[in-house]
Amino acid sequence: MIDSTRTNNFPALHWAGLCAAAGISHAVIAPGSRSAQLSIAFARTKGLYCEVIADERVAGFTALGYAEALSKPVVLVCTSGSALLNLAPAVSEAFFRNIPLLVLSADRPPELIGQQDGQTIFQENAFGKHVKAFYQLPTRCSEPDEFEHSVRIFQEALLLLKEAPKAPVHINCPFREPFYPPVQSVQSAELLPWCVLNQRHLFKDNLKMLFSQALKDTDERILIVAGQETPLRDGIREKLQALMPLHVPVIADVISNYGFLKQSIQHQDVILSSPALDKVFLPDMLITFGQSVISKNLKLFLRNAPIKTHWHIQESGLVADTFKSLTHIVRLPLADFLAEITHFKGNKSYFENWQRAERTVADFHQVAFLQEWTEFAVIARVMEQLPNGSCLHLANSMAVRYANFLGLGAEQKQIKVYANRGTSGIDGCLSTAIGHAKATPDRLHLLLIGDTAFFYDQNAFWQNNLPKNLRILLNNNQGGGIFAFLPDARKQPELQDFFVAPHQLNAANLSVSYNIKYLSAKNFEELDAALPVFFAQELSILECFSDAAKNLDFFVRYKANVANKIIAIS
Repeated sequence: MIDSTRTNNFPALHWAGLCAAAGISHAVIAPGSRSAQLSIAFARTKGLYCEVIADERVAGFTALGYAEALSKPVVLVCTSGSALLNLAPAVSEAFFRNIPLLVLSADRPPELIGQQDGQTIFQENAFGKHVKAFYQLPTRCSEPDEFEHSVRIFQEALLLLKEAPKAPVHINCPFREPFYPPVQSVQSAELLPWCVLNQRHLFKDNLKMLFSQALKDTDERILIVAGQETPLRDGIREKLQALMPLHVPVIADVISNYGFLKQSIQHQDVILSSPALDKVFLPDMLITFGQSVISKNLKLFLRNAPIKTHWHIQESGLVADTFKSLTHIVRLPLADFLAEITHFKGNKSYFENWQRAERTVADFHQVAFLQEWTEFAVIARVMEQLPNGSCLHLANSMAVRYANFLGLGAEQKQIKVYANRGTSGIDGCLSTAIGHAKATPDRLHLLLIGDTAFFYDQNAFWQNNLPKNLRILLNNNQGGGIFAFLPDARKQPELQDFFVAPHQLNAANLSVSYNIKYLSAKNFEELDAALPVFFAQELSILECFSDAAKNLDFFVRYKANVANKIIAIS
């Protein structure tokens, strides 16, 4: 039985203690008066590192970056009212990326909701389906049964955070005045009993029978597609590499973190740019794992393909039929599944078709970007010079697409790639990279980002202790350039004013305001001079200016030229 005599004035202190006992080490706190008890509780709990960030949207994405880098839950605290809604972009991103966040929101007591009281909204289930669970704490915890109820809620929430599929959990915490604990209140919490959930064991029932049934109806044109994955998962690299001598091609989007595999297919977006190639690359059997893929050409190709068998390897969680061909969900850990398919034997000519196309694109890239100054060329040159062992963050819109067209290239570079592709929004790309860089100060972090995403999230710099190990490559073409790349959008007379939304902003003055080192380039000579300094110095922005029309013209010609080369060798 819990001794509640010490909890009457400060129950949040024990909730924070439960979080520490469950292994949580980081909390990101957006300040507020209604949430004062939560903020003070986490500040006073031993073993918890607390980060204070004023902007809730930035706080949310910073917490997401911490949780992704640490591979464990992070607490996210905010006050009542619209402050909670500002966490929604980060929470939804975390939900679709399977990243655990424990969101603790302060709230008014129920009698004040809808009564024109300040900072008051309907907070119950504020995130809808974008959290794994929602809990409402009792308004008072002064009685033993009420306090025990709050403890059970925290224990259940913390258990859910550890269970697959990982996702955010939201606890709403109503507080009545006084908000601040008395001076003589307990200064630290005794850790309450903590229960540990045993992992479930999964079995490989009938897996070999499934293999034999599937392969009876195919000529062994087997294709593996890797979606977004956590970098360098233990044991996966070697097991995937072992498939190459078996003539099973592995397509690796840049966010899959399997581009380092020898003979992996990194340029599928380019290879599949022509519909004339369907018969050359069409698989009979498709095996997928991981989360989303960036490549639009790959999605269209596989959605239109008459695939006979499609297995998706997914230990748990929501089932997504991305390619509209799913026939089997295999509920196994990926490493276990890969260990069981070493007897696969793929079609050699099919494998070589992919390899030949991959080499053709890689060779074409060696000369394609040497002459014309475009944002695509800038990203190509910067990615080539990214130091070994770095973390590469890709902002949404064109940056992540350019990187996927290019691929990582060098197999010897152990680059970890991160991107907010759960919801693929531009909000929070900068904040997430900052949180990630703070959590892993021993690694160099590079963020590739466009001007719209950068300036949208510029409040990310409004926090203490900005990470010195972060470099930001900002491609500025004075507007939302991605809309001009969409054939239907660029035909509209409203394109410029209502979609591109041109601006004259640059990051020079912003860099001064936040004491960030700043470099700029408008041509290759200036870029080549800036890059060594950029990578060598502390937190800095390298802003590269380009013309949006030239960017589009080059990209259209690039795709046409490389498609012709692929057709010629197929």
